[in-house]
Amino acid sequence: MSDKNGSVIDNLWSVLANAYNPAKIESTIREVQDYVGGLVDLRRVRGRFKAIEEAVDAALGKAAATDGSWRDEPINWADLHCAGVEFVVDEFSDGRYVATIEEASPACPSLCKFVANELNKVGFGDVEVRTEW
Repeated sequence: MSDKNGSVIDNLWSVLANAYNPAKIESTIREVQDYVGGLVDLRRVRGRFKAIEEAVDAALGKAAATDGSWRDEPINWADLHCAGVEFVVDEFSDGRYVATIEEASPACPSLCKFVANELNKVGFGDVEVRTEW
C-alpha cells in the first residue's frame, strides 16, 4: 500500500476514533471514494490491456493464414506473438495504447498496418502497433 493509500485509510480510522465531526467525515468519505474509484479504474484498464493483447494475437493468427505484403517482411512466424500492451503518456500529457509484437523486425510496416486494421475492426482503433525482435 502506498503512502497516499495508507494515509487515506489512516485518516478514515482517525475520523472514526474521534468525536463526531461532519466536515471531517465528509472529506474522508470523498478520499475513500476517490481511492476505491481508482482501484476500479485500474481493473478496467487491466482488462482493456488483456483484450487488446488477445485481439493482437488473433490478428497475427489471421495474418499467418492470409497472403499479404507482410509475407516478404522479416518475421519469425513460429514464435510471433503480442509481447505486451502499454499505455504511454508523452510530454504533452497525451496518452495512447501501444501493442508490441515480438519476433518480427522493427521494419515490418505491412504487418503493423494489417494488425492495426484488424484492431480497428474490433474497436481498438486507438492502438499503435510496433514490432521488435
